[in-house]
Amino acid sequence: MLNGTSDAVGSYWGTSGHLFHTSWKTGESYDFAEIGEVPQVIADTEYWVYWMNRDGCLFRIDKAGNKSQGIACAKGKPISLAVTNSVAYWGTDDGAVYRSALHEDSTSEQIAQGVNGNLSSGPPLDASRRNSSAALVADENGVYWYSGETRTILRYSATTDTVDILATSQPSLLALAQDRYYLYFSTQWDGGIKRVLKVGHEDVDVMATGQAHPSEIAVSFKAVYWNNTGDGSIMRISRHFDY
Repeated sequence: MLNGTSDAVGSYWGTSGHLFHTSWKTGESYDFAEIGEVPQVIADTEYWVYWMNRDGCLFRIDKAGNKSQGIACAKGKPISLAVTNSVAYWGTDDGAVYRSALHEDSTSEQIAQGVNGNLSSGPPLDASRRNSSAALVADENGVYWYSGETRTILRYSATTDTVDILATSQPSLLALAQDRYYLYFSTQWDGGIKRVLKVGHEDVDVMATGQAHPSEIAVSFKAVYWNNTGDGSIMRISRHFDY
């Protein structure tokens, strides 16, 4: 979800100049904060809501709605954002990936750049999806994202300061989800629901096939869920599908 995020209490979402909060309990929404611009991407942690503007600047406000801070800025229009307890990672429309510490007036650091080159296999990509880092998730070990230009899932290790390839030849990937050990993803071209170990070194597991253009994907303690944009269905499969 590029323009919203949620926690156990409700969801936070943005429109022109404002952040809103919707309560799961009551279903009511209210104007959470006036931010004066359209938020491009939104994420949250236990105590803070984060957003980025079109100019590539990262901000946050505490969930009480009392204190807002400017964190960092970088080149490029942000298209994805993931925040851990100590670091924010984001991807831009030119394929770059950045990180920043979570204190006021931090300095952003570019940790990866999308690769320009010829497509070697799979279906043709719309130009807007090339060099895409829109599918991006993070944990305390680093950040994981998808490159539409090379059709690869990549990992940046915060421990070793290196970028590694976890999976190749994955066309039309739109979203990533994660648990402690795996990345889960859908590929629209072949209707696949798949997973790969975060540490790499093993082949991609195919959990389901023949899905009708699967898109968003989510993981719970017991199952993996996704929606099929081709027929409007919402599906699930056990995380332990191969047992």
